[in-house]
Amino acid sequence: MFISKGYKGIYNLYFKNPKTGKRTKISTGTRNQQEAYQFLRKFEKNEVMAINKSAPRHLTLTDLKNEILDYVKVNYEAKTFEVYSNTFKNILEYFGDKEIELLSLRDYEGYKAHRANLVSRTTVNIELRTLTAAFNIAVRFGLIRKNPISGVKQFSIPQKERLSLNNEELKIMIENIDNDLIKNIVLFALYTGCRITEIINVQHCDIDFKNRTLTIRNKPNFKTKSGKVRQIPICEGLNSLLENICSGKSGDNYLFSLKNNMKLRKDYVSWKFKKYLRKAGLSERFHFHCLRHTFITNLIKKDININFVKELAGHTQIQTTMSYIHIGINDLRTAVNSIKIAV
Repeated sequence: MFISKGYKGIYNLYFKNPKTGKRTKISTGTRNQQEAYQFLRKFEKNEVMAINKSAPRHLTLTDLKNEILDYVKVNYEAKTFEVYSNTFKNILEYFGDKEIELLSLRDYEGYKAHRANLVSRTTVNIELRTLTAAFNIAVRFGLIRKNPISGVKQFSIPQKERLSLNNEELKIMIENIDNDLIKNIVLFALYTGCRITEIINVQHCDIDFKNRTLTIRNKPNFKTKSGKVRQIPICEGLNSLLENICSGKSGDNYLFSLKNNMKLRKDYVSWKFKKYLRKAGLSERFHFHCLRHTFITNLIKKDININFVKELAGHTQIQTTMSYIHIGINDLRTAVNSIKIAV
């Protein structure tokens, strides 16, 4: 391995390629001898990754799946592993166990169109993002030279309306709930803005009555969406609700549970919510997560600092919180009615 000045004074690096056994030349990209030798030293330490990461021959989709799933299983949560597993299952069903280098951008566009006929475009986008991440990992590992689907565009998805309930709808809803457990869960969601998975994992030890705080924390069988712990101040209404629920109880018992401290399932709570929603005669468009939307929307309508709202909601990005800032027709009507013209 050596450095030699080449065309127009630019130094080249010559080395024996371990795969072909032939002498290979690459440009150092500099006319400066000292910089050229720095390039040589980095190359010797395997820091010039583009050369040493030549893709192995005949790598198939199954080979890639096995490598990526082994990595994801160790480094990500179970839900993420499930997403990767399902994505590879779908792509293998479509292509079969083909060699990755034989698949073109057009092939992946065909897969995208095929999946769009079977599932929602949002689901297709999730699969495309998962595949992009998987191929990026493969590039880092030196399994492939470049990401083969970097040119595949995701579908444009129209923004969904963030549904929230107004005071009248909430009053009707709560009046029609004759199950104390579900009623308390609904009220808890409205006071805290917690996600359904967070609510069913709250334990008595997460409540600090002395400092009036509720802690949403990671646990052996539960991880918060962002992976971060957050504290929510307990307001007067929530304090009264919790004092009633927690009377004579403490420790690791779940705040909301079935008999014998049996943990609730989120689909059970969602199903019960829908049942009382229909009983109240409210729109089928509403779902349990709308209670979280209602909490956040009410804070914004009260002109609470957007950064405070972000922390209370547990959002990672401020842009997520900002997406809740929408002006309703009644707000516009109030603005218009404020106009006074002297005639």
